[in-house]
Amino acid sequence: MNNTTIVNRLVLVGNGFDLAHGLATSYKSFLNWYLCDAFEKYNGIQYYEDSLIRISPSLRGAIKPELRPKDFKDVISLLGSNHHKVDFKSNFFKRIVDSLTKRNWIDIERYYYALLKSYFTNNSFPNKKEVIGKLNIEFDSLIEHLTRYLIKVNDTIVHVLK
Repeated sequence: MNNTTIVNRLVLVGNGFDLAHGLATSYKSFLNWYLCDAFEKYNGIQYYEDSLIRISPSLRGAIKPELRPKDFKDVISLLGSNHHKVDFKSNFFKRIVDSLTKRNWIDIERYYYALLKSYFTNNSFPNKKEVIGKLNIEFDSLIEHLTRYLIKVNDTIVHVLK
């Protein structure tokens, strides 16, 4: 018998296995991370911009360290403060954040599909191809941020297992 290490991996998708084992893999956890990370970067240089949001100083400048958000609810409350200005560059992302704020839960794929379906069935859009293309670009951007987040979560798991 040789000294080769065999690594077995079990991947379960969509059944809550990850959440049942305390992993922060819900969309709510992802949005908490994304918004708090954006504010942390903003606080460092007084400006943050990516394809979904732009944060810039408003009346008073930097957020004091004790006011840094811990989750999306903190971020939402800071959105209304006089410290900074937040512009949602993506209507799709703004609607997701609004839905999470109202319901404390979001299913991004279901929301994307419902919005996509409404664009196809609604004849009031003069250029459906352009509207759907923009939605797909915004969705792709969200996927990129989610991928970064899941890599971070995976690295945390690997670190704990070592």
